[in-house]
Amino acid sequence: MVAEQNGQVIGVAWTRIIFAYGHVDNETPELAISIMTEFRGYGIGTKMMKKLFEILRNNGYKQTSLYVQKNNPAARFYQRLGYEMSGERADHVGHEDYLMIKKLR
Repeated sequence: MVAEQNGQVIGVAWTRIIFAYGHVDNETPELAISIMTEFRGYGIGTKMMKKLFEILRNNGYKQTSLYVQKNNPAARFYQRLGYEMSGERADHVGHEDYLMIKKLR
């Protein structure tokens, strides 16, 4: 998913199922999103995420996951979109992260 304004990419969101840091299982796509700083707070990320949830549901997925650092304000954003904390762990450089899962059905 790509958000553009005046021909400039201002945000992207995607999911993947690969054996990487946020891998839960082979049926749960891991979500990632990035919005340019100056475009945050305008609902762009929410619209992109909701569209991704719809696409995932329509393709038979039951949930999606993500990892976020505990001190990242985005953790509250993910909770507002229905993600729930499922676990905690340290990443490869020692940051404490939350595993979050959102049920899609």
